[in-house]
Parts: sequence; structure tokens; C-alpha cells
Amino acid sequence: MFISGNVTSDSGSTYYGNVNQWIPFSTVITIPLDPTVNNPTVSKNKTITYKVRDAAGNESNVVSDTFRLWKSSPVIISTDVTVRNCTDYKGICYSDQTDQLLDVNVSSSEENQYYEFFLSGDVTGSTANQWLLYRDYGGTIPFEITSGDGLKDVIFQVRSPSGQLSNSITKEIKLRQNAPTFDYQVDSSICNSDSTPSVCYTYQSVISLDITLGEDATEMYITGNVNAGHGSYGGNVDNWITADTNKIIAVTDGLGLKNIYLKVKDIFNHESSEVLRRIEVVERPASESGGHSVSTGDRDNDGMPDDWEEEYGFNPDDPDDADSDPDEDGLVNLDEYTFNSNPLLSDTDEDGLLD
Repeated sequence: MFISGNVTSDSGSTYYGNVNQWIPFSTVITIPLDPTVNNPTVSKNKTITYKVRDAAGNESNVVSDTFRLWKSSPVIISTDVTVRNCTDYKGICYSDQTDQLLDVNVSSSEENQYYEFFLSGDVTGSTANQWLLYRDYGGTIPFEITSGDGLKDVIFQVRSPSGQLSNSITKEIKLRQNAPTFDYQVDSSICNSDSTPSVCYTYQSVISLDITLGEDATEMYITGNVNAGHGSYGGNVDNWITADTNKIIAVTDGLGLKNIYLKVKDIFNHESSEVLRRIEVVERPASESGGHSVSTGDRDNDGMPDDWEEEYGFNPDDPDDADSDPDEDGLVNLDEYTFNSNPLLSDTDEDGLLD
């Protein structure tokens, strides 16, 4: 057999007689590597070639093997990992896709092309749960997160050729591919005794909505028989606004059935379906309005009926008086009307507390 390549035949080497010459065939042979290839202080690839021949001198083909000689154990200094397909929202990495890219930078005391990485956690696909060569991916590693909306953990670790492990790094990704859920109801305190589960009968044109928001709902849209021109609460309808658990809106003028629609969306604009709630505005009986039948007229469109304003000395043609607070109890006139309290008394029910 004949062994050559990155070997040494220096007579000072213990096994120099085993290389660069024909020697008797053996199934186990010890050879000396040449430490001076390229640079004696740096770990490098070593290639060994060998061939055999028979007694008649017939030679085999040359066979070669390449492996890595490490001069010292490499040390992992640091590993930086960044999720590329990520939208930051309130400090959380959100994504609407399962296919992801991980940008990785490994710093070490040796060149890192022979380092391996391991991805685990809520990951799947060809790069998950196995040691793979870092150099094959050029610092950008594709992976998939498991399906289903929710928080996903991506765990990353690096291993050096000598077996040293880096600290594991966990990146959280919030997957959101479906519209958020929600529900809402008309505040039951404004509904009179004739109300049913499907219709709230009320004397008020300004109503409060109690909203239960599902996870990741960021904006809401209220439309239908609503009054976008209402000075105090018009901004809450017919446009996307920040999702909240309570909104006060004004419905369109006049008695009758009013349809209110509400929908929500997330940061990726996944919109939910609209949910319908119905109220019917009815005339307040004289017995419940201090002897005065409540009119539906509202010339200045401030949410307060004209005759209610006249009763308490306000101007039915001045929409600004809806935001005034003459009794200084913290409720503006429109709120006093909404909650059926006296706008001129700070403690309508005389319970010792401000309205």
C-alpha cells in the first residue's frame, strides 16, 4: 500500500516510515500528518490519498479522504439571532406566515464554517430538530413554525466541531393568520322593561356599547344607523378606531329601529365579520320625564332633544352646550341626559355622591 497527501516523512516523526513509500498492506496503519500545511497555527483541512497493489504490481485507483485537524478547541464567543419576517407590536414579534428566516451570526475563536446549529421548539420542516452545518446556509436559515394562531417558541443552539455548545437562544413569534374574535352588547342599563334579547328598547339616542375583545384585536369599526356628525361621539363611528372594551355612540335622529354593526381587525388587517345589535328608540312617557313628553327634535344635532334643553335652560341651537358642566359634577350635559340625571344638580339622587 502507498499513503501520501498532507503527511510528513520527516525522519523525526514516529510514523514517517508509513508514508510516501510502498509498505506491506495492513488493515490498521498509523500515519503522521503534516502540521505545516498552509499555516501551522491554524486548523486546516487535511487530505490523505492511498492506493494498493498486488504481487504482480497491478495498482488500484487512488482513494482520498479529507478531514479537519483542529490545532486547539474553538471557543464560541457569541451568537446573534434575528427573526426576519417579523412585525414588532408592543414588544412582541408578530407574523402572519409560517415560513420564516433566521439571520444568524456566530462569533468564535476559529472560523465557523464547520459549526453546526440545532433548531427546536415550535418548529417544523427540513431544518428542525437535527444538527446541520452552519456554512450550508450562509448565515440565513429557513424554517417553519407550527400552524395555528398563538405564541411560538423558536430555540436555537450552536455546536463547535470539538463539541462545545453555545447557550440556547429562544425567540418568540406570535402567529396571527385569522381574524381576531370579539363580542359586544348594548349597555343593559339604558334598555327599558320592554326589551328582548334581540332588541334593546330605549329612550336615548346616545348609547354605550360593552365590548369583549378577543386576542390581538387592535382596531374596531362601528357603522349602521349611527351619527358620525355627532360632536361628542361622532368620531367613534364610520371609521377605524383603537379597539376598546367600551364605546359611546350616537344613533341617527328619530324614533324607530336602529341597526348597529361592529367588526374588528388585527395588525395584519385580518377583518372579522360584522356583528349586528339592534336598538329601538321609543318616546319617553311623560311620567318618566318630569311631566314633559320627550320630543325627538334636535335642531343642533348635539344628542340632546330640544325640549330637554329648553326645560333646563340650554340653547337648542347651540351644539357646544352638550359639553358644558354647569353643576360641576364631572358629567357634561350630554352625559346627564344619557344617564337621566339633572344637569343642574351635582347629586341628583341625593346619595351624597356626585352624579
